[in-house]
Amino acid sequence: MLRTSRMSSAAMLLTFLATTQLPLQQAIVLGAVLSLLLFCAQAARQAKVVALDRGEDGAWRTADPPKLLPPGEVTVLDYAGVSFFAELPRIEAQLPDPAGARDAVLVLVVRTVPDVPSSAVIKLLDRYARTLADAGGRLVLAGATPPLVRALEASGLSERLGEDGVVPAQPELFAALRTAAAYGHAWIAARQRAGRDPGAASDSEPTGRS
Repeated sequence: MLRTSRMSSAAMLLTFLATTQLPLQQAIVLGAVLSLLLFCAQAARQAKVVALDRGEDGAWRTADPPKLLPPGEVTVLDYAGVSFFAELPRIEAQLPDPAGARDAVLVLVVRTVPDVPSSAVIKLLDRYARTLADAGGRLVLAGATPPLVRALEASGLSERLGEDGVVPAQPELFAALRTAAAYGHAWIAARQRAGRDPGAASDSEPTGRS
């Protein structure tokens, strides 16, 4: 342990010292609390958002997320985290700025989000979706597990994202991502057609699908 992790080593030494100064049951509780705090700290530190770019060969490759969300394009990001409250400021800072993102779609892969996410992550997604919608764009969540889909529906976020705003997880790897990206491209095409033909009101709805 001393060779592998400084934080775990510190917790071990503190727990050992506690057993010499405190009743055993209190020392055990202290060790358990320290382990929980260490896990939360490490999870928050490792949480990140990465961009997924599809090459000409069809393979997805990771990249740094863009600073600005490009208008008229589908941007794919993968959220790697466990939705702890402590990690959310870090995640929010890594999301692209939606200012000026007209007709832009952000596909956010949420396959690692727990079945029962914290209310803080729901509020973060809701806040970002509203900001993106105000700029003329749209947020699509891809790879949601069935319990997560139910949680999104119960919170009202699924309804606010609109039709096809939440793409459930599928057995095939990247299937939900491909489906969400296809929805995004169709939505952008419908918006652009509506811009050229103002009479196509049904295609200009921000939450619809062509």
